[in-house]
Amino acid sequence: MQKRKIDIKGFTLVEILIAIGILAMLSAIILPNYFRAKQEAIEKTCLANVKQLESGLELAAMIDNANVANLTESEIEALIVPSYVKRMPDCLSGDYYSDANSEVHCSSHGP
Repeated sequence: MQKRKIDIKGFTLVEILIAIGILAMLSAIILPNYFRAKQEAIEKTCLANVKQLESGLELAAMIDNANVANLTESEIEALIVPSYVKRMPDCLSGDYYSDANSEVHCSSHGP
């Protein structure tokens, strides 16, 4: 009587389910951290843009004696671009910048 040699090719169902479970647990740990870091990066970029706009408005107020209180985004852009900043920065959230009491703020990220 001859013995058959059994060739096992592939993975068993249990091995595949364990691998899927491990991947699900890793993604559950990693993804929230990734999204939080992404949001923090957007907020820091927005804050840097606000500081740049405030510097440009401060220069315009000092050099041109311009009134820089309560300006809309288009008024800010007309006043400081291209003399004091190269271009008007964009908020990564798609919102706008405005000026209240000589302090620039983003509509979604605050001052």
